[in-house]
Amino acid sequence: VYDRIVRLPADTDFSTYMADINSFRNTVFPSGAPNYTLLNIGENVFRIDTIFKGIPNIYPFGKDAIIYESFHPYLITKHDGKYYLRFRDVFDAVGGVEVQEFVYDEDAQQFNAVNHPEYTITGANPNYFFGEWIGENKVWQYSRNKAISASMDVLFAALISDLSALKYTFQNLQIAKSGESVSMDFTFRSGTKTGKAS
Repeated sequence: VYDRIVRLPADTDFSTYMADINSFRNTVFPSGAPNYTLLNIGENVFRIDTIFKGIPNIYPFGKDAIIYESFHPYLITKHDGKYYLRFRDVFDAVGGVEVQEFVYDEDAQQFNAVNHPEYTITGANPNYFFGEWIGENKVWQYSRNKAISASMDVLFAALISDLSALKYTFQNLQIAKSGESVSMDFTFRSGTKTGKAS
């Protein structure tokens, strides 16, 4: 049982509220995306595995997920126009630091601890993410029906618009690594024919 109940305005429509919460959670922690969520507490970094399931395993970054496993259920709520992530129990980090509740910073696209804003829940550093995730013979692909950040959405909207002006239909963007080469290709359609550009 969570140790705090979030009070909502009396006129809140619960089904609308839950749809909003679920949409936010699925956008921020999509189940189909690579999982590189990190909890940053000072000099200490923790990996958060399978956060989209609601009971993530949080363990020191670079350590074994089984030996150091520590499961932390959480709840996402919204009040005063902000989204909050609250762990059921206080998370005890190294050095006696305790964190439990985080508020989402839309501009930074990260969660900041309510009692220590410098402690965050973020995605991995992009260089590490792409270096680790796009390993030998792995592929990362974006298609139009996937949820993405607002800044990436603007870039893809421009790409789709430019292709449409040329009478092409955008299908997907793919980044792949083979040996030392990394390729970025996008696939498009013109009439019944499909093409690819790098």
